[in-house]
Amino acid sequence: MHTGLKMAPIAGLCLGVLAGEGRAGGWDLRAGPVYRGGMKLSVHGDPAAQTPGTQNGAVSAPRGSLTVQDDITEVANRKFDDGFVFLDPSTAVNGDTWYWGYEKGDQWQKESGKLVFQRTLRSVSRGTDSSMTVGLPADVSKTADAAGLGVEASYRVTENNRWRVRFDMGMAGLWLRQSHLNYQEPISTVRSGTTLTASRTATYTYDLMGVIPRAPGDPGTYDGPGPLLPNRPEKVTYGPVRTSSRSLGPGAAATGSGNRIGVDVDGGVYELWVGPSVDWRWTRRLSSFLSPRVSVNVVDLEAERRTETAGGGATLPQPTRRQRESSWRAGAGVHAGLKLALSPAWAVGLEGGYDWLADDGEVSLDPGKVALDASGYTAGAFVGRRW
Repeated sequence: MHTGLKMAPIAGLCLGVLAGEGRAGGWDLRAGPVYRGGMKLSVHGDPAAQTPGTQNGAVSAPRGSLTVQDDITEVANRKFDDGFVFLDPSTAVNGDTWYWGYEKGDQWQKESGKLVFQRTLRSVSRGTDSSMTVGLPADVSKTADAAGLGVEASYRVTENNRWRVRFDMGMAGLWLRQSHLNYQEPISTVRSGTTLTASRTATYTYDLMGVIPRAPGDPGTYDGPGPLLPNRPEKVTYGPVRTSSRSLGPGAAATGSGNRIGVDVDGGVYELWVGPSVDWRWTRRLSSFLSPRVSVNVVDLEAERRTETAGGGATLPQPTRRQRESSWRAGAGVHAGLKLALSPAWAVGLEGGYDWLADDGEVSLDPGKVALDASGYTAGAFVGRRW
């Protein structure tokens, strides 16, 4: 009991010291230039939308499309290479059907609860005493960078002589340095007596909505009943285009370089972020900080595609196209830096880090698209004012 009475004044003194060291409240404001490098700019070509050209003589038009002309928002009878999904008597009312079946066990993706079907799309063209040029897939990419301005406000949550905890919020605008991507489009030229076949696979995905499907090879009937499946697919995705040729007589197919394509890309990344920050003071004037953060980003892209016709008379007529699109993307990052106090109120500093974006920003050029992976390393300098 006497020991407790002796310790009470000591404990009170310690609490008083700690309370005197911890301070909270007040704002810091920073602003300065920001640079981000290591981003990736890509151009993805889509030959499915290109039109074959002719040179001398007659060339039959391609029969069949490499893109499904199918409105998946509507109910319909759909036949696939490995099954079918048809209408039943009540589909028009509830959008579901029991009139469906599939052939292979691996079409049922148990973990995701999805059922997939595939349909092969083919486009066949035949040249007779002439030539025909068809564009093939072309994907090119390059690194990109951007520079801009950042502004940050920090609220001091608590601090003492060595460390400080802040809550930060900020915004930044980064403007892309205009990028130019130039490439020569790969082509396949079919001469007289040769057929060219282009094919790709369309994959339809259906959400089973928790339903356990019937066994493969055990199709449902129109009158049912049976397990229900939404008649409308969740999505359709396309595989790569594959080409093959077959000689029907004189002539052969040759692969070479076609039109010269130029794509100019401009735009910006606009970021709004929040997160905590921890500062550590090394000397009276020099301190360092670590700042993790989450962000919301707007990726704004403007792209223009130009086509220069290749020599030899074979052409792929594609007018100049310009398109601008903006997209919202979630992100995260971590930054660290050094700060030098010039006075009790003013400071300057340097910082760097890495910022991730969950998805690419995209703009469609029809055919093809331009994509920007805006993740990259960030560096900047700032001037700060303490209030």
